[in-house]
Amino acid sequence: AVFTSVCAPDMKILQLMVLVLITQLWLMSVTGTESDQEEGDFYLPTGNCQHVEGCLYKYTVNQFNFDGNEQLNVTFKTDVTVSCESTGRYKMIDCILYCISLNRVFVSVTGMHLFENSSSNSSDGTDGGELSDKIFEKKFCFVQLNDGQIAEVIYPEEEDMNIANIKKAIASAFQANFAQEKLRRETDVSGIYNSHYDFLGEGSDTFTRTVTTPDIEELSGVSPEENLLVKSFFKEDSATFNNRVLVQASGHTFLSLDENSDVENMTTLENDGYSEGTYNESFNLGNKFSMGGSYKLVQIHCHQPSEESIAVGANKRSLQHEHNKRMSGLKKHNIMANFKEVTVSKEDIAWLRHSIPSIPIALKQLHKDPTQIKLVNTIKNLLIYESQYDMPSDFSPVMDDLIIYFHQIWSGKKESDFEMRKILYSLLVAVKSIKAQEVLRDALVELRNNYEEYEAKEIETLQINLAFLPGVTRTTVEVLANLIQNNDPLLLVLGSMARYADEIEIKQLIFGKLEKLLNDTKKDEDSFESITNLIYALGNTGVDNTIQTLEPYVQHDNEDIQFAAISSLRMHTSSKKTQEIFEKLLNITNQEQVVEVIVKTL
Repeated sequence: AVFTSVCAPDMKILQLMVLVLITQLWLMSVTGTESDQEEGDFYLPTGNCQHVEGCLYKYTVNQFNFDGNEQLNVTFKTDVTVSCESTGRYKMIDCILYCISLNRVFVSVTGMHLFENSSSNSSDGTDGGELSDKIFEKKFCFVQLNDGQIAEVIYPEEEDMNIANIKKAIASAFQANFAQEKLRRETDVSGIYNSHYDFLGEGSDTFTRTVTTPDIEELSGVSPEENLLVKSFFKEDSATFNNRVLVQASGHTFLSLDENSDVENMTTLENDGYSEGTYNESFNLGNKFSMGGSYKLVQIHCHQPSEESIAVGANKRSLQHEHNKRMSGLKKHNIMANFKEVTVSKEDIAWLRHSIPSIPIALKQLHKDPTQIKLVNTIKNLLIYESQYDMPSDFSPVMDDLIIYFHQIWSGKKESDFEMRKILYSLLVAVKSIKAQEVLRDALVELRNNYEEYEAKEIETLQINLAFLPGVTRTTVEVLANLIQNNDPLLLVLGSMARYADEIEIKQLIFGKLEKLLNDTKKDEDSFESITNLIYALGNTGVDNTIQTLEPYVQHDNEDIQFAAISSLRMHTSSKKTQEIFEKLLNITNQEQVVEVIVKTL
């Protein structure tokens, strides 16, 4: 995941700073537009800036990361100068090219004094220091379309990836929606999602934008499997423009990555857009990894262009020449955040392994205190690295130690050991392992065939983990299919297993079993609940055949069945056939709920 990496003990302060600030990339919103034009052709200058030449802003970010044991607070402040370079055309759309520069950059992290070349205390008494402006000094520009969207960002190819990501987040605050669209599909530094807009009034340039968990399609830097760990996501930001010039923008975001996440338990943040964001310290996040924060960007002053600067460069040829000179060495980039895969050496793995006790001792410590999330994450990272690299010869396989310990506490199967078994379930599905798959499969069979009432929650927990099982085998599919009863939640688990199966044959096997169950189910009212669950399960598979199978149900008389079919087909919106089905349905239905879902999808 984005938030974990193996770092040597002598990790530089700046590297720590950008690692922490990288989470801020999830907090901003900038609409991105993919460009298929050649380098240098994506933007054509047509005139000089005649409205505002440049503005000075104060930019502040406050955020926290919480891993269940420790909270890390970060403050990032900088002065931002935004200069209008020229007006122009982007893909035949009117636009403006802006460039930003940062100075007086300040970063503080809880319990750590950050500095480079010089150090001082911040004016507000926060422990910290001032970083050299040189690390942020490379030119960074963005293209804003006539409707307010940020289409491209432009910066040198040699720019440090982390610094470029921070600048992308700053540019995001200038995102606007002058067309006053209520719903907009956006690609930004944090990923792809649907944004919902509310405007202060008709023609108003003040708006509030929200994104919640169901709106997320993809998060940048996170694989599809990891993406499913996002259980609670909420983003809200607002902005005010005056004559299309940003006056102020502010926002806050909460994100939880644990299966037990509940957004209501997350810390609250108060921010009016003009005062510093403050955190409510009386919170209990429990056993989860969470993050949140706020940002604000407030205009200090702007200056108008002189008549001479407006007149200069009226000739298009001289405009293009001047533009090429100013943009020399810059390349266009996508607005989404860039991430590098973490590469580790044997020395890194050895250092990580020696940072904890032996695996058996570490598991005993977790058994006594299951809230040690850092220890769980370290073991999980070791599992991942063990599966990807040749481990040093003096290390016993981590997976073997886990399976041995699981058998030890499974034999007694005490209710008091449930929290530890939950940890082991999550670790055993962390990587592809036939041995671990057999252990979990056998455990589920035993639980479902003969369980006490208190074990119902354990069955649910184990089945949820199995939904994301990597490298699922035919044997596992057959065993689980034989366990299925009427309206069994295991149907949804089986469907999800197909989505993340490595082999096409396994995907088709699961789809075939679910499709047969649907076809064999009676079509009377007593079976409507079973039909609904099977439709959702088929939707979970992600198999293309789903469209043909579910098409007859999108106009079903039963609203639950119809809604299940529409919701399941939303996972196939890239298909022309799905688009045709939805457009046809939109023309004949008057059900408000159905119309809302289809419009949101289209």
